[in-house]
Amino acid sequence: MLADGPIPTAPPEVVLGIPADLLRRRPDVRRAERLAAAQAEQIGIAEAELYPAFFISGNFGYAAKDFPDLFRSTAFRGSVGPSFQWNLLHYGRITNNIWYQDVRFRELVVAYQNTVLQALKEVEDALVRFLRAQRRAKLLEEATQAARKAVQIAIEQYKAGAADFNRYALIEQNLVNLQDVAAQAQGEIAQSLISVFRALGGGWEIRQTGTPGQLPASELPETKEAP
Repeated sequence: MLADGPIPTAPPEVVLGIPADLLRRRPDVRRAERLAAAQAEQIGIAEAELYPAFFISGNFGYAAKDFPDLFRSTAFRGSVGPSFQWNLLHYGRITNNIWYQDVRFRELVVAYQNTVLQALKEVEDALVRFLRAQRRAKLLEEATQAARKAVQIAIEQYKAGAADFNRYALIEQNLVNLQDVAAQAQGEIAQSLISVFRALGGGWEIRQTGTPGQLPASELPETKEAP
């Protein structure tokens, strides 16, 4: 449906911003944060039951013995009165509920921290793949240029009778293989950049303004392969 086309060219720079802003773009991090915040309110609600509660209640209406008298001012009836409630006999249940809500809050805080760490890991892994793909594509492009020169030299030698056809065919096959691998490396750059966008939450706007959060690929720290 999209038809054929060239591999998308990824920009050499990615605008990251500060970590706090990036994490808030991810829906899983925001959800974990809001769950922890909502549970913190439940602790206060549970503690409120330890204290007395005062209420003011009332009712208003009209009452009359005869229906024609219902709409007179003398038919108006109303009452207002205070009320008081204190669960003195349920302190054990209330304190246990407070402890439960507090433990539940700590559990959600740990879940939030784990979600943040996982988000940071995904962003860092995606950036590392993006940088490695760019370096690999650059090295393969240099190797392809060298292979093209080797093919030209092999052609001249073959025409001059200084080399046989098998040598020329091997050098030409090596060039084709390098071109194929270089095309795959270009595709890996686009795929790794998509992974970066997804890890950062997606939907955010790139601003090439030279802000402190804008890190060129060449300035990011070097990474080493795991043994």
